[in-house]
Amino acid sequence: MKARLLPAFALLLALVVSLAVRGSAQTAGAPYELNAILPLTGPFAFFGQASQKTMTLVQDRVNKTGGIHGRPVHVVFLDDQSSPQQSVQFANQLIAKKVPVMLGPAVTATCGAVAPLVAANGPLMFCISPYINTGGYVYATAGTALDNAVVVLRYYRERGFKRFAMLNSTDASGAALDKAFIDAFALHENTGLSLVSHEYFNPTDQSVAAQMAQIKAASPQVLISWTVGSPFSTVVRGFHDSGLDIPLVTNGANMTIAQIQQLASIAPKELHFLTIPAAVKGSAVPPRIAKVEHDFDTLFEENGLKPDGGYANAYDMTILVMDALRKVPPDPTAAQLHAYFSHLHDWPGANAIYDFRFGERGSGQDGFELARFNAAASDFEPISKPGGAPLRIHVP
Repeated sequence: MKARLLPAFALLLALVVSLAVRGSAQTAGAPYELNAILPLTGPFAFFGQASQKTMTLVQDRVNKTGGIHGRPVHVVFLDDQSSPQQSVQFANQLIAKKVPVMLGPAVTATCGAVAPLVAANGPLMFCISPYINTGGYVYATAGTALDNAVVVLRYYRERGFKRFAMLNSTDASGAALDKAFIDAFALHENTGLSLVSHEYFNPTDQSVAAQMAQIKAASPQVLISWTVGSPFSTVVRGFHDSGLDIPLVTNGANMTIAQIQQLASIAPKELHFLTIPAAVKGSAVPPRIAKVEHDFDTLFEENGLKPDGGYANAYDMTILVMDALRKVPPDPTAAQLHAYFSHLHDWPGANAIYDFRFGERGSGQDGFELARFNAAASDFEPISKPGGAPLRIHVP
């Protein structure tokens, strides 16, 4: 009897082991899909393609360290073509699939179009642009538009500048920052600063010559212009053609080496960006942030890329979401993921120590600084501390 049972037992054991191995392989081979809505084409493609590269590199690193609950993560990129209508279409598809979270959209207009669809019930939306109203399931990893404006004016005020001009685009990002700067100029700390010229342009305009003529006639000391991608190129060309010789400060989303190299021959001598610490080496940040920033730099350098603002904007958001997916149960609901973030604090990123207990941003003014483009080095360098205080005081 025993002699007959042994072969049967051995066969059963072999079958169990075989099924276990096959089941394990199947689990490892079933990717965890994480969706990202990005402008891979259209006027914001510079920004979207940089974010795509960041998410891909983070995806690969996460997969080398165990994936998400033992499954490889796969970021599915959805090209909204820089169009709010296309972003909405993709968002509705993801809502129907009941995904718990999405990365992006990337810019103010596309995020603003999607936010009302997800705010109440999800999925969690991590917008790359900070210039939106967060709340509910709508998140960002940077301070508000007003925080941006306060940091910019603080830097120039402490350098002694008093006369400002603004040339902002009429799209969602330009409108958000236009209002934010008006509110920032009205703050008590900015008494004595004046807005001597206030102009607008449509992002589809091919020239801003008329606006630049008005600005030049007002004799400002600084020009503020908030727009991204190809409309920013229009501003730089108009600035150059006008003969203005003052600092031009703009959105850090324009800090992509590829874009700035295309503009290098006509760029202002003082081309400044309101950006995040990870976008530039040498930022005066605490050691815990510096360590994560070093990890960011290393990741890109190991892949033959020079870290810049375009890559940095999506970095903290991507590692935050992937880390969260490792911490919550497998295949979480949007509500479970939201509950996790509502208690998350003391989380060091490359730009800030995040605390989401009091809001859906996690950081504020200390998550921003100013940088300039160093044409000789073909790179960006910090000119302020986080929060906007100048690294060196210059009197104009």
